Parts: sequence; C-alpha cells; structure tokens
Amino acid sequence: MDFKQRLLSDLKREVVKKYGLYLEDFNCAQRATVVVDKNGVVRYVKVQPVLEARDNKEIVNVLKTLK
Repeated sequence: MDFKQRLLSDLKREVVKKYGLYLEDFNCAQRATVVVDKNGVVRYVKVQPVLEARDNKEIVNVLKTLK
C-alpha cells in the first residue's frame, strides 16, 4: 500500500507520555493507533488490548478522509 502519511516511532516514549498512553509500571505504551492531521489535530485514537488485532480497514478509512 502506498501511504503518503508519515509514521512515528517513539523509542524514548516522549509522545506516548504526552498523549496519556504511557504505562509507567511497565515502561511501555498502551497499544494504540493515533492519527494526527497535517495541522497537528488528532483525528482518530483507538486504544486496544495487545492480543486484539488492529482494524486496518478502519484506519485506512480515517486516512482517506484527511486532505
């Protein structure tokens, strides 16, 4: 799939802390998908259990709505 959107890797856990997704006791983030538009506005957030698969179709549909 050819995505024009950039993806973020947060190895130092700086972003997950800002979004309230950091689990301090485990030094890791909750499993979440966050879509931010080019203006920095959060357009989609979904937190889900680790063993539950992401709904890629739902995420792609959100990305299609961004201009």
